[in-house]
Amino acid sequence: MLYCPQCRLHLAGAPRRCPLCGGMLSGVGDPSAEVFPTLAAQRHRMRLFVRIVSFLSLAAALVCLLVNLLYPGNVWWAGYAVAGIGSGWLLMIFALRRRRNIPKTILWLTTLGGLLCVGWDWATGWRGWSVTWLIPILCTAAQLALILLPRLLRLRFSDYIFYLAADLFFSILPAIFYLTGLLRGSVLPSLICSCAGAISLAALAVFRGRELVGEFSRRMHL
Repeated sequence: MLYCPQCRLHLAGAPRRCPLCGGMLSGVGDPSAEVFPTLAAQRHRMRLFVRIVSFLSLAAALVCLLVNLLYPGNVWWAGYAVAGIGSGWLLMIFALRRRRNIPKTILWLTTLGGLLCVGWDWATGWRGWSVTWLIPILCTAAQLALILLPRLLRLRFSDYIFYLAADLFFSILPAIFYLTGLLRGSVLPSLICSCAGAISLAALAVFRGRELVGEFSRRMHL
């Protein structure tokens, strides 16, 4: 039976690609078998996971509020705890809804995570830790994920080249932060992120430039 590693579905029949995501399939097909995919217990496990995380999140928020009410201080720290739980939920919901396209999910999670970091930095007095540390680390981690995961999942290069190029472009942002004076403290994370992104983007343009232009034109309907 054929298997799609991206959707985690077993497929009967002998299709060339997954009917859900269009990715490459592994295994041996059977042309005489039924062509309907079997979902097994994946949906039930996902619902159980969401329910458990929902309960734990609600319990943690209520405990924080109760402790803060019993032992009030100069800072209403329970509000930050609840907001942090909400931020985690926002990222998780976004990841679950878009989990079928892993390269696209990585790109959007990097963008959303960076915006949340900037928002938290601003809400806590703007010390610059978001642009100095977290955004360069997020961009570097996304670069590695977009280079390694598609190979492990056996995705076609055309399936993730657009998202890889976009993430490599975002990795140049730390250099902009440095030039505008937003960085405070160490410049090493920004330097590593920008250099790795610039080198990778140059290699992508030189060796895969035609494919990149074609994929960009297709997605932008040019």
